[in-house]
Amino acid sequence: MPLLPTLPAWSIEHGLVPLLLFVESTTAPRNVLVVGFLLAAACVVRGQVRASVFVATTVWLTSYATTELKQVFGRERPPWQLGEHVHNGGSFPSGHSAAAAALVGVVVVLSVLEAGTVVQRRQRARLALMAGAVALLVVGADRVLLGRHYPTDVLAGFVLAGVITVVVAFCTGIAPRVLTGAASLRDGHRATPDSPREQATGQQARHGAGNQQPDPHQAPGAVDVVHDHRQVALVPEDVLAR
Repeated sequence: MPLLPTLPAWSIEHGLVPLLLFVESTTAPRNVLVVGFLLAAACVVRGQVRASVFVATTVWLTSYATTELKQVFGRERPPWQLGEHVHNGGSFPSGHSAAAAALVGVVVVLSVLEAGTVVQRRQRARLALMAGAVALLVVGADRVLLGRHYPTDVLAGFVLAGVITVVVAFCTGIAPRVLTGAASLRDGHRATPDSPREQATGQQARHGAGNQQPDPHQAPGAVDVVHDHRQVALVPEDVLAR
C-alpha cells in the first residue's frame, strides 16, 4: 500500500495534526470506558438494571478482548507514525476503533429501546445509526491518517466490538426486547406498538367507507356531516347545495 506511508505527511501539510490528535485523545479507550461506566450508572439510577449490565459488560469486555488480542497477534505498529507522537504496543486490532464501536453500539440499542412507539423506534434507529457511522468514520480515519494503525486494524476493531455487542445483548436479554419491539428497559413494562392516533387511523382505513351501513332513521336526501371523526349533524342535501 504505497499510499499509506504518505498519509501522516499529508496530514501535516494540510494542518490536520492538531485536530487528529484531539480526536485521538478524546476517543482513547480509557475515556470511552469511563463514559460507558457512567452510562451504566445512569441506567441503574433510572431503574434499568438489565440495561446497565448490558452497557458495562459490553464496554469492559471489548476493552479486555482488544488488549488480549493485541498480545496474541503481536502485530507491530506502522513504521510511518508521526515522529513526535509514536505509539508502542500491538497494532491489531485498533483499541480506539473497538472502544468507539462498542460505545456506538450500546447507544444505538438504548436509543431504540427508549422510544415509545414503532415509528419512534425506527426514527431513532436511523438517527443513531447515521450519527454512529459518522463517528466511526472519523475515528477510523484518525487512526490511519496519524499512521497509528493499518486499515485492517481499524476494521478488526469495528468487527470485534460489533460481535461483542450482539453477544452481550442476547446474553442479557436486551436483543429479544429489540427484536420483539419492547420499548422500555424497565422489567415488566411494554410500550404500545402504536400511539392511539395511529391505531384509530389504522382502524378507520381497515373499515373504510364501503363498510358503513345506512341509517334506517335517516331522512331521504340527507347526508352526514363529519368533523374530526365525529358525526355532528344530519343536513338535507339541498341545504348543502345552496
